[in-house]
Amino acid sequence: MFFKGSITVDPSQLTKIENVKPQKAFKRMLYFLTAGSISDKEEQETFTAISILQQLNGVFLKNSVNNLIRLSHDDIDFYFDKSGKKDDLKDAMDTYQLEIDESMSTYFNSLSMILEHDDETFKYLLETKINRNHEVGKYPIEITISGFLKEFKSNDFTSELDIKANAQNIFKDKAKYSAYVNEKKATFEVFLNSIAMDINKYLKTDDVKVDVGSKIILPKEKKDKTSRLKSKAGKSGYSGIPYHYYGFDNFLLYTWLWSDMCHQHGVNIDHVEIISEDGEHVTDINDEPVDASEADLLDPDTPYDDRTSSFDSDNSNDYHDTLDTGSAESGGWFTSWSGDSYDSDSSCSSCSSCSSCGGCS
Repeated sequence: MFFKGSITVDPSQLTKIENVKPQKAFKRMLYFLTAGSISDKEEQETFTAISILQQLNGVFLKNSVNNLIRLSHDDIDFYFDKSGKKDDLKDAMDTYQLEIDESMSTYFNSLSMILEHDDETFKYLLETKINRNHEVGKYPIEITISGFLKEFKSNDFTSELDIKANAQNIFKDKAKYSAYVNEKKATFEVFLNSIAMDINKYLKTDDVKVDVGSKIILPKEKKDKTSRLKSKAGKSGYSGIPYHYYGFDNFLLYTWLWSDMCHQHGVNIDHVEIISEDGEHVTDINDEPVDASEADLLDPDTPYDDRTSSFDSDNSNDYHDTLDTGSAESGGWFTSWSGDSYDSDSSCSSCSSCSSCGGCS
């Protein structure tokens, strides 16, 4: 199990977000994205997106979140930390050399900033995405935060038996398991709410939505989980589980063992999304608890295809529904954004040290 939450800003609130001139690293990012032949309208849209990204970075800095993993647009990386550098946003722009070419100077679709953070309980992955176009019902500013339990951190010498032994007290009985999950979820929510409150404060918008949930991974094979996890760490691509981000491999073994432990100890599970090891949705277990020992879905001795054949990843049915029985529209938002235009020669109006707008010295 791990926890995952989202923080979104409603498009109708964009006119209330102060449009500040990008500073330092983000000013360079603006240069990279506008050095080619693009229109004034496209340059203004790019400026607006980077301005918002910079202010969100300021929110993270206020919460001591300063370890950058990846900075990119349209899956083209400005920076990708493969060695676990600390406090490296400034380093990303000061030392990472980019050749300005057609691939870097483009009419972007999305900007992405991915950071990591640790506290006493969780290893966090924070993914910020700003979309120029977005599906109806979705928001252009999306922050997704995942939390992995640090007490189950593994290393090269940790076995599956070690993880299970470390967790056995949690699975001692249904009440103890439920209390543990609820406690950790509450701690995770505190962190998300802190980020959301600062977004309200520093972006000057009141319509910030927070959603928190938990996920249980359903591995496809019972055996060799450790070796298969290591093989995933060397592959590119990302579907919601950070196999290939530096340092997260040590926090994933327990997530692959959690469903086995639930089934073995017969705990009740509820309010959780079941996903595949590739991050694909399998089903939801909502208000009505499920005894994991009686659920074929969680039985590691049952072939994976047999366990999941009743579930269509594209439908909205939850686990209990299965027991009884086209193209999305899109809309732009930068084109309708009505904030003040910027002056490329003006100074940053929101601070003198750039800490409030997320610039870095």
